[in-house]
Amino acid sequence: MFTGQYGEHQKQKVETILKLAYIDGYQRAEELFSDQLKLGVRAKSSEEMRDDLWKRFNDTPPRKIPYRILFDGKTFTEEVNSDIDFMSYLMESESSVPVAKKKSVYVNNRHTGVLYLADKPDGWMDEGDQLRSLWDVVAKDRVYDTEVFCQLQLGNSRLMREKLKSLTKQSNVAASTAAEKNDVDVGAQLKAEETIEAQASLIRGNVPLHTAVVVLIHRNHEQDLDNACSNFIASFPRQGWCVRETEYAWRVWVETFPQLTWDKLLSKPFKRLQSYQTSEVPGVIPLCKTPLIDHKGIEFISQEGGNPVYLDLFNTQRHLGFFATQRSGKSLSNCELFTLALAHNIPVTVLEFPKGDGTGTFSDFSYYLSPYCSYLDTGSSILGFNCVEPPDLSGRKQKDQVELLGDFKEYLKQLLFLLVFGGKEKSSQEIDPSRVSSLFDLMIARFYGNNQIINRFAKAYQQGQGTAAWDSMPVLWDLLMFCSPERLELVDADSSTIKALKYIKLRLLAWKETKIGQILSRPTTFDSNKLMQVVALRNLGNNLDAAVMAMMFNLFAARRSLSYEKSIIFADETPILFQWDSLAMAIGQHFAASGKSGIRVIICAQEPSSIGRSVAADMIFANMTTRIIGRIQRGAIPAYEKWMGYPPQLLEPLVNYGINKKGRYSQWLLDDSGIYVSVRFYPSDLLISLAANNAEEAALRRNYFNNSEDKVRALVDFSKVYLNAA
Repeated sequence: MFTGQYGEHQKQKVETILKLAYIDGYQRAEELFSDQLKLGVRAKSSEEMRDDLWKRFNDTPPRKIPYRILFDGKTFTEEVNSDIDFMSYLMESESSVPVAKKKSVYVNNRHTGVLYLADKPDGWMDEGDQLRSLWDVVAKDRVYDTEVFCQLQLGNSRLMREKLKSLTKQSNVAASTAAEKNDVDVGAQLKAEETIEAQASLIRGNVPLHTAVVVLIHRNHEQDLDNACSNFIASFPRQGWCVRETEYAWRVWVETFPQLTWDKLLSKPFKRLQSYQTSEVPGVIPLCKTPLIDHKGIEFISQEGGNPVYLDLFNTQRHLGFFATQRSGKSLSNCELFTLALAHNIPVTVLEFPKGDGTGTFSDFSYYLSPYCSYLDTGSSILGFNCVEPPDLSGRKQKDQVELLGDFKEYLKQLLFLLVFGGKEKSSQEIDPSRVSSLFDLMIARFYGNNQIINRFAKAYQQGQGTAAWDSMPVLWDLLMFCSPERLELVDADSSTIKALKYIKLRLLAWKETKIGQILSRPTTFDSNKLMQVVALRNLGNNLDAAVMAMMFNLFAARRSLSYEKSIIFADETPILFQWDSLAMAIGQHFAASGKSGIRVIICAQEPSSIGRSVAADMIFANMTTRIIGRIQRGAIPAYEKWMGYPPQLLEPLVNYGINKKGRYSQWLLDDSGIYVSVRFYPSDLLISLAANNAEEAALRRNYFNNSEDKVRALVDFSKVYLNAA
C-alpha cells in the first residue's frame, strides 16, 4: 500500500505504467487481431488466468488470488489476500514443483515434452486448407493431452520493405549477369518475383509478424511421451517443419508462462522466431476448434479433435429430431437423454410401438428404473386413462393457472375431435366442424364448472388412488351428460345444432363399446406422479385406434407438462403417427407454441419424408432447432435435401455412419441451429446392455432380471456376458 506524498507519487507512477500498458500493449494487440486478422478477441479475467496457471501445476481446486489490482474505470485499487509470492502460491504441494530434465519437464505428476514449429510451410491450396493446416494435426485421435501456445510480435514494416528492395536488386543483378553470359538464372528470377509479391503485399496493408508456435505434450510415462512426440512430428507433411527441443526443454517450457516471465517465446538462448505476414499467420496458429454449443447436458465427443460437445435440453428450450436407420444407436442416445432428464427432475412422456408380446425399446429401461418410470401397455385389460382428469397446477404461479387450465382444455378438445371425426373432419359434408368446436367449448366449460363434478374430483384426490372415491372420479362419459341443449343452456337451438349434438353423442357412445372406450371408461390405473411414463401402443384394432391412443398420449403428456415448468415429450416411429392430421397438428402445435409451457418435443424417425408430407410439416421443420442424424440409406439422401435443405456433400458421409462395435460408439451429425458438428456418442457399458433391443438380447437380459432379486447386480452380470460376446 502507498501512504503519504511519496506514496501518492509512486501510486501515480504505477497507474501511468498500467495505462500505457493498456494503450500501447492491449489496444495495439486488439487492433491487430480485430482489424488485420479479423478475429474477435476478449481479455481474460483474473480468475480465468489464475485457473489456467493453477491447473498446469495442480489437480486441486484453485485457491484465492493472493494479489491483484482492480480498475473500475476511474481509479485503481489493490486487493491483497496473502503475502505469498505468486510463484510460491502456485506450488501447493511437492508434485507442483517442476523438475527440469534435458528432454522434458516433470510437473504435476506428468512428463511434458516441448516441440516447436521450426520452418515455414510451403503454402496452402486455399484459405480453408490454410486454416485447417495445424488443426488437421491436432485433431487426430492419437493426439491428446496436448497444448499449443502461440506468440505474435509486430515487425517493422519499413525495415522489411528495405530488405525486400535489397533482395530484389540482388536478384535482378544476378539475372542480368546471367543474361550477359547467354544464360538463365531461374532461381534469381523466382526470387525476384517472390520479393516483388512480398513488397506488394506490404503495400496492400499486410503487416510482418514475428511468430513463435510451441507445442506441449503431456504423458504419464517418458516412453509414452517419446512416442507421442514422434507421432506428432510425423503428422506434418514435411520433415523439419516441427521439431522437438531436446537440449533445454525447461527453458522453452518456462517461456510458455507470459504471466510469470518477461522472456518472449523462443527468444533464448537465440531467437528462433519465424516472420510471417498477417495473411499467412492463420496457417500456423490454432484458430480452428470444435464449436461450443453448451457447457453441460448430454455429452458427445467430436469426430475431429476428440473434444466434448454438450447439448443441454434441460436448461435451454429446444425441439429435437433424431433421424437414423435401424441399428444406428438411436435408443442408446435416447436412454441417456431420459436418464439425464430424470436426474434434473424433468418429467418425460414417451410414445412407442412395441412388439407383439408387449416388449418395446424402452420396456426394460422402464423396468430397471421402476421407482421413476411406468410402462403403460395399451394391450393390458386393466389399463385406465382418465382423459378428463385435470392437471395439478398447485406448483405453478397463481396468475398462470387459468391460462394453463385453458391450454389443457384445448388439448382435450383435440382428442374429442379425433373421436368424433376420426381425423377426417375436413371431409365431413353434413356436420360443420366449427359448430362442433363451439359445442365442445361449451360442454367442457359446463363440465369443469359443475359443482358435483368438482366435488367428485376433490374427494378422489383427497382419498387417493385405489379408494372408492378414486374409482368414482368423473371420466369421459360424465362429460357426455353435458351433450344436450338443456345442460348447455341453449334456449333457441336450431336444427343444425341439435343434429351436431346428436352426432357427437352417437360417435362417443360408439367408442364406449370398443377397447379404447373401456380404457377411457376407467379412472387412471397407473401412478401418474412418476417422472417417466412410456405409453406402448399395442393390440389396436386399426390405424384410427392407434391415432386415438396417440392423441390420448398427447393429452397426457400435455397435462403433465402443465404441472411442471419443464417437460419432455418423445414420439417414436413418427411415420405411423403422422398418418393422422389431428395428431400431426397436435405435435406441430407443440413445436410452434410450447415455449411458454416449457415443453421440449423430441421426434424419432428413420427419415424425414413422413414428417414432410404431413399437414404440420412447416410448423415442425421451422421450429426443430436441433437435428441429430445418424446412418442413412443412400436412397434417402433426396428426402433430406428436399425437407431439410442439406447439400448432398454433407449427407454422403452419413451413409457410412453407424455403430463402431470395437470402439463402442455411434456416429452422428449434430446440427444445432446451423452449427454442424460430426460427433460420436459413447454410452456406458451398463447403458449398452440395458438398451440393447434385439429379440435375443432382450430375452437374455430378462432372464438375468428374472433370476435375480437385485436388478443392479443382474444388469452388471448381463453386461459382462453381453459385451464380451459383442
